[in-house]
Amino acid sequence: MGQCASVPAGARREEVAAVVRRAQTGDIVLMSGDQFVSRIIEFMTPVSKNWSHVALVVRDPRYPADDPDHVYLAESDLDPNGFDIMTQAPKGGPQVTSLRHRLDNYRGNFLITRRCTIRAAPGKTEANIKADMTARFASFFRQHGQSAKYDLNLWRLLASSGRLNRNPSPDYICTQFVADAFQHMGLVDTVRQNENYTLFDFTQGGQLYLLPGITYGEHIYVQTNKT
Repeated sequence: MGQCASVPAGARREEVAAVVRRAQTGDIVLMSGDQFVSRIIEFMTPVSKNWSHVALVVRDPRYPADDPDHVYLAESDLDPNGFDIMTQAPKGGPQVTSLRHRLDNYRGNFLITRRCTIRAAPGKTEANIKADMTARFASFFRQHGQSAKYDLNLWRLLASSGRLNRNPSPDYICTQFVADAFQHMGLVDTVRQNENYTLFDFTQGGQLYLLPGITYGEHIYVQTNKT
């Protein structure tokens, strides 16, 4: 399998099957696309020129039984043909899709995952907390995601690069969607507006304003057909 030149030498790598097996609610997935819009976003992103998209993982056995993994990728994507399992229809903007299918069919430059770890308070377990996070995400998506679209406003895209801040919108770019979901799930504080999060903030060198007990691990590069 060929190695993408942008992947650092010696970087930790995992096959798609291992990533799906270990994925848990709250994990981050960052992507480096090779399409025109992706290249524009990467060009505008400060500090790191690699990233064009961010999404989060949701593991929930209540979702459709036709996906044996029950592990999904939640994202706000420009593609209007993405099949959203929550509405059971093609949908642009916020959508929930099979994680395995998304990774297996990824054709960008490369992608990484960062795993979420929770230090449980006395009387609670990490599994209990993540089950609560999963339920909170489902509620958030029903209230804010199902009717929202992808925000095509150029000023919003500039905001995701850290170049400009804008007022809140009912629609979402990828960074705003993940940040808003994280706030509803109890992963990050609500002081920082979700419009002010950038792609770099979700990387190992960024700052997510995590709540106490929440940590994210190192970059794990996912081995796809292209990388």
